[in-house]
Amino acid sequence: MGATALVAATSCTIVGPDYRRPDIAMAESFAFAHTNALRQAATDEWWKALGDPSLNRLMEAGLTQNLDVKAAQARILEAEAVLRSAGPYSGLSGDVAVSARRSKTIGTGASFATTSTSQFTPSFVLDIFGGQARTFEQARGLLMAAVYDKAAARLAMQLSVASSYLDMRYFEKALAVQQRSVANKEELVRNIRVRRRSGDATDVELRRAEAELEGTRAQLPVYIAGQRVARLSLAALLGDQGKGVDKLIGKSKGQPIPKTNFSTGFPAELLRNRPDIRAAEARLAAATAAIGVQEAQLFPSLTIGGTVTAATVDSIALTGDIIFPILD
Repeated sequence: MGATALVAATSCTIVGPDYRRPDIAMAESFAFAHTNALRQAATDEWWKALGDPSLNRLMEAGLTQNLDVKAAQARILEAEAVLRSAGPYSGLSGDVAVSARRSKTIGTGASFATTSTSQFTPSFVLDIFGGQARTFEQARGLLMAAVYDKAAARLAMQLSVASSYLDMRYFEKALAVQQRSVANKEELVRNIRVRRRSGDATDVELRRAEAELEGTRAQLPVYIAGQRVARLSLAALLGDQGKGVDKLIGKSKGQPIPKTNFSTGFPAELLRNRPDIRAAEARLAAATAAIGVQEAQLFPSLTIGGTVTAATVDSIALTGDIIFPILD
């Protein structure tokens, strides 16, 4: 009766603070905002507004091949497993033991006897002060943080892929322009040499044109190196050795330019839409629940256990233990 009264008196007691998301008042209008609401940044396919098929293929490959996104997905699976283990049956445990024995009696008439025993010992910890409930809240907060971390990894990957792709297309275009400039200056030098032989041009004019030609040629390695670095960056982002990236990139079609303007909405909503901020809020909720987990360990716990034995004589025994943390 004493244990029943204790459970009845404290079954609704959950220690620790409750998490409440901070409420931030925002203005109803903003001078440079055309829309009031933003779509989810992590799921918005914003790069399609550029209208570049090669960039679309790179983004699709990045979502499945990027190592950071894969690691974030693995952390989600880990957090889901922790959440399942912290569910409503986390306080239930038990063992099953099975034994068999065969004996032989030697005498006038030899006989054999087989004895088998099965034993089940369940145990259940009553969540009197809400420690298990807080553990579940903590695991749920960490799972949401892992989900938002993956969204942040997706955004970081998308930004890096788009930046590297735009850089590569820029260096390709700049290299083509520089090569045409070199060809024009080479033609100019040839013309000045012809004029020099006929006496219409001076040595100073020829040397100046040759110097401008060499200075223009000296810029070519800069654009070639920039293009190669951008390609290697794309290969690293996609976890590829380079050949697969070349197929996704295809032929050069120039640097893509957005056809429409992007509306960012209110600045405060933009911050709320960032998955890394939402992940920080989820971790704050998990840390708040962890306070209740630690505080519940300062109070007594009640464990109900039993033993079910199936042998020659079946028996059932139930026991209860109350544990006081007096030396904490």
